[in-house]
Amino acid sequence: MSGQLLRQFAFPSHGQISLVLANIIKVKAKDHVVHRLVDAIPAEVKEDVAKRTEAAWNMPDMVPEAMKARAAKLMITSLDHESQQDPKTHSSLLFVDEENREFGKMHIASNPAEQEPAQDQCPVVFGAMTFGNSPHQSRITSLDTAGEVLDIFQSHGHNEIDTSRIYGIGTSEEYLGKLRWQDRGLVMDTKLYPTKNFIEDGLSLSPEHLREI
Repeated sequence: MSGQLLRQFAFPSHGQISLVLANIIKVKAKDHVVHRLVDAIPAEVKEDVAKRTEAAWNMPDMVPEAMKARAAKLMITSLDHESQQDPKTHSSLLFVDEENREFGKMHIASNPAEQEPAQDQCPVVFGAMTFGNSPHQSRITSLDTAGEVLDIFQSHGHNEIDTSRIYGIGTSEEYLGKLRWQDRGLVMDTKLYPTKNFIEDGLSLSPEHLREI
């Protein structure tokens, strides 16, 4: 994917990164490419999106350090618009590594107050079965260590956790609660064992127990 260089960022810890406005765009849904006349776009429009991109890059917790370290080029693929997936006005940005592989994306919000974090294009779900204090299943029994594991997981741009009511005999969920998973911005997937008395609370998939939960 080629385009017009808008600016280059220089960071002591990440080297130099190019910000490019794409002039050829692949439209996956329609299986064709679109050629953009970048020279016809007003200079002030390009400067505005460049400034917003740099500001979003520097916002705390918006771009994980692992994604910053991998990025060699940032490619703006579309200027301000709305979509069904994101009704807020935004420009679309792709992260590209040194081998010209796309590995992440970010919507650069027109309103900085609505800016959301970058996303890795290879989403990973972390299985928290080993969190807890069960002697038969748990491997990560220290709450501090569990928190450090989540920190590393999130530093790579991931945010989805899988657990279960039976993991750690109920203590996996307890650990994630104590680690304030919601405040961390995590997405939680959990589940119940289909029969009673597997763990002490005896919860099942019955309508009564689901309402109780």
